[in-house]
Amino acid sequence: MKHWFFRHYWWLILLAAGGAIVPAITSSSKVEWQLLLGVVGSALSGIYFVQKQKLEEMHLFKEIFSECNKRYDGLNERLNAIAARLDDQALSQDEQSTLNDYFNLCAEEFLFFRTGYLLPLVWESWRNGIMSFMTSKRIRQHWERERRTGSYYGLELERDEAV
Repeated sequence: MKHWFFRHYWWLILLAAGGAIVPAITSSSKVEWQLLLGVVGSALSGIYFVQKQKLEEMHLFKEIFSECNKRYDGLNERLNAIAARLDDQALSQDEQSTLNDYFNLCAEEFLFFRTGYLLPLVWESWRNGIMSFMTSKRIRQHWERERRTGSYYGLELERDEAV
């Protein structure tokens, strides 16, 4: 909803301003310039507020995006090594720790998406990457054990789960 609003706020503000001005102009009474000035001022204030909010959220998005990518970069090589090992090999303590760090990162990314700080396109891309690791039986089994703890903000990693 927030992303839709940020894409269409110009029209919404113009519609609201028009909704205030048109009845005033079309009424039989004399239109006061103070009323029109107030409506125009309110519309401009609304535009300024939304632009400022968008800018602040873009800065926050960049910070979240950069931090998550940095953390993933630190895990990527170890994750690929875990995924490349044979499925019948037990996970070492170090591998379990790496996977727990990764699952925590995934859950945080999901939380940022659910609260509207990540664009759906970004989450969908990240989720596709997560699902590529879930093809490893070792990783999938560890995820199933960890998921039961309920400590991943409602993150579910099913292939047919809606994004």
